Amino acid sequence: MVGVPALNNVGSGYVPAAQLKGYIDQVKALGINNFGGIMMWDGTEALNNVVDGSSFLTGAALAVQ
Repeated sequence: MVGVPALNNVGSGYVPAAQLKGYIDQVKALGINNFGGIMMWDGTEALNNVVDGSSFLTGAALAVQ
């Protein structure tokens, strides 16, 4: 699992969903065969954090495909 904050005003550690795929691809490239996905803090904020008409949750789902 890769853990990410789902809201941009957390102080540090936030990565926009548009950039998340690059980080996920780096983790997958390590050869870890049991990549479990992304966990977010917190899910409600992932739905409410909308950029360019798409929620962070949707962007994160696209990042793991």
